[in-house]
Amino acid sequence: MRRVDIGLLDVHLIHLSKNLDKNRYNINLIYEKLAETDSLQVFTYNSVKALIEVKWRYIQYRIVIFLLIPYIGFMICFILYTTYDLEHYSSYIKD
Repeated sequence: MRRVDIGLLDVHLIHLSKNLDKNRYNINLIYEKLAETDSLQVFTYNSVKALIEVKWRYIQYRIVIFLLIPYIGFMICFILYTTYDLEHYSSYIKD
């Protein structure tokens, strides 16, 4: 048996409530403030770690789908094109 610590961070309607001044969701305002901070001590708090983990799960999928897969496709096309062009160029030089 292992000891398990469970923590709960309850921020009431954080994804649903909008800030009246900036018309932005409060959760995004929190992330913006975290991005602007110069203090690394903030990131040692478990509540901040939990917020970052929630956002990471959301953004990790989009990084893979919208950045990694197109980049791999581009690299495959680039390699195929340069291989074809090199073969075409070398046959042109031999003639």
